[in-house]
Amino acid sequence: MEEKKKFRNHISVILEQTGAGFWVLLGILFWQFIDDPEMIKDISRTEDGLFWLFVILGGLFALIFIILLIQYIIWCKTYICVDGTSVIYERNTLKYQKKTIGIKNISNINTEQNLFEILMGTCKVKMDTNSMSTADSTDLVIVLKKKDAEDFKNYIMSLMKRKEDKLVNHDENDVNISPDVKAAGMEQMIVHGLLSIRFLSVLIALGAMGGLVGIAGNVISSGENSLSGQLSSILILVLFAFSSIWTIVKGFIQYYGFQVARKGDSLHIQYGLLKKVNYTIPIDKINAIRLIQSPQARFMKYYTVDLINVGMGDNQEEEKSFFLMYDKEEHILDEIKRLLPEFSDCREMRMEKQPVSVWFVWMIPFSIITILLFISLFVITDLFPELFFVATPVTVGILFLIIWILFLKYKTEGYNMEEDFLGICKGVFGRRFIFIKYDKIQYISASQNIMAKHFQIRKAIVFLLASTANRNHDIPYFTETKLGQLKEKILER
Repeated sequence: MEEKKKFRNHISVILEQTGAGFWVLLGILFWQFIDDPEMIKDISRTEDGLFWLFVILGGLFALIFIILLIQYIIWCKTYICVDGTSVIYERNTLKYQKKTIGIKNISNINTEQNLFEILMGTCKVKMDTNSMSTADSTDLVIVLKKKDAEDFKNYIMSLMKRKEDKLVNHDENDVNISPDVKAAGMEQMIVHGLLSIRFLSVLIALGAMGGLVGIAGNVISSGENSLSGQLSSILILVLFAFSSIWTIVKGFIQYYGFQVARKGDSLHIQYGLLKKVNYTIPIDKINAIRLIQSPQARFMKYYTVDLINVGMGDNQEEEKSFFLMYDKEEHILDEIKRLLPEFSDCREMRMEKQPVSVWFVWMIPFSIITILLFISLFVITDLFPELFFVATPVTVGILFLIIWILFLKYKTEGYNMEEDFLGICKGVFGRRFIFIKYDKIQYISASQNIMAKHFQIRKAIVFLLASTANRNHDIPYFTETKLGQLKEKILER
């Protein structure tokens, strides 16, 4: 690919950008027909009803045409250019837009294919920069034919590797994962899916399906054609059930064909069935790693690992910056040592528990919650005396649940401010370890309430260069002397 060469997105980007509008319009038409088809028949039988029906349909198709035309004009007037030091995105429409991304500021460059793009033979190239202001969104997305997208990615990667104005040769095998790297097998996918299941999703799915069974039972037992009156309820329950079931199923298939490899100073990760992704992450852009255990994984001593940097996990399609699938602790640590030796010593850090005096700090919010619960109990039993033997044990049960959660929180959470990383452990039923390089911390914010000040303990928040979801990380309560130690570690770097 030559320098200073202008090119456009692939023309299929027009359909991608108008896809949501198409679905909405088609959904409206479809709903009209299934909701009250008799009304349309009656309109078409009137003297000029058929005329107005064609006018309405013509208007909808005209709206679709206008949307497509606007997107076509935007496509014609949008160019991408690479001049050797930066990538320039320019849109010359009524709203002029120009975006320049310096090659040296690119934190990672990834490729992605959804189902539509797989069918069209196209591919997205997504670039992100080390910028706090744009950390919550992808800086630049380019849609090209798959081969062109790979060539473009390789070219940008070679520019990122340039040293002393000399271009380092960087062929496709240097960027993409070689065929000899073993992909995740079916057993790994099943284990990962089972350990990723969220119990809330299971409860919502069971509740929605139970509601559908109840509606079906009422329709059958009534002996009347009352299904049309239940359409709204059925639609809502179906949406809840589908959303929850998909969340569960996605954990089994999302990382189909998962592969990860270390090539020089970059990590290369690829996976996907319905949506294929290929991440290339420079090692020096990784701010932290996170070891995660769901409640069931914690019981079985399994871990999965995420990365924290700018560019991964910065939009709804990327829920998290995935690195390693669920596996036993010893296997996970071996993989970290092999692929990311810069963080190989982090898991050996022993977490310090919070000071015992933290229980006195927690007593303030616990006391407020207890008072509110008993006031609610008094009001309910005063208005509805028959609920006394139900409301009382529920209230007591909630209090015991809160105490149990606080106990698990105390046993689980901790920190470590020694060695080369700041280690933080958070969680109640599940558990999350995060290990942050001191030189990647942007700044810290410490706080304490009156009770914490009395016991000379405080908590803090560290801020990283990452998306909003990964930017702030709470450090559990620690003694005041530890704050000075943390400041020194940050300033030393």
